[in-house]
Amino acid sequence: LNIGWHYEPSSELGGDIGGIFPISDNKVAFYIADFSGHGVAAALNTFRMQTWLASATHLYATPDKLLGKLNGFLHRNLASGSYATMMFFCLDLNKQELSYAAAGSQPPLIQDPEKSNEFKLASSHGMPLGLRANWDYEEIKLPFRENCKIMLYSDALVEVTTSDNTFLGDEGLKDEVNNLWNANLNPEEMLSSLVTNFHHRLQDEEADDLTIIYLENRNKNVS
Repeated sequence: LNIGWHYEPSSELGGDIGGIFPISDNKVAFYIADFSGHGVAAALNTFRMQTWLASATHLYATPDKLLGKLNGFLHRNLASGSYATMMFFCLDLNKQELSYAAAGSQPPLIQDPEKSNEFKLASSHGMPLGLRANWDYEEIKLPFRENCKIMLYSDALVEVTTSDNTFLGDEGLKDEVNNLWNANLNPEEMLSSLVTNFHHRLQDEEADDLTIIYLENRNKNVS
């Protein structure tokens, strides 16, 4: 796997969290989550989630069930009105398959070079975590063959205004990523350019927590 990562909190403490976990020799889990609010309260919630995830390794291969259980835990433990958006993924390298479940986060950008050279937005619909006691999350399966790529990002990256005074949004980010990729930038250069553009667009505005995770399947072995 080729993995890229960028994280910066809006202050000393942030409400974004992400991670990558090995499940077995041929499976890896990864996720991104964003708690409502900022600062100490949001950071404490990320610690609470991280502790829960460390005790739920048996659910890493079933993202829909994991989100369902985590939703119940957060509903019992978060302050009223607090919630988290999240996506949790399991990549099976032998099957060359990606399974995931979403809880209202930003849609991931996925490129499958066998189908297109363009990154496309995938589904991220789902009830944010902690708002309702019981919710069934959908498991989505996608082929993730050799050279397939995925990029996850928190909402800070797209909730900015461009130079022509328009809202960037997910579609705007998709176009920007494709333009950078078509300029033959490697993943590290692309992430660096996205972060530079983000800070340029902020100008004097207060930044939100920013997280970006990039993952590319470089595995050639198929069982």
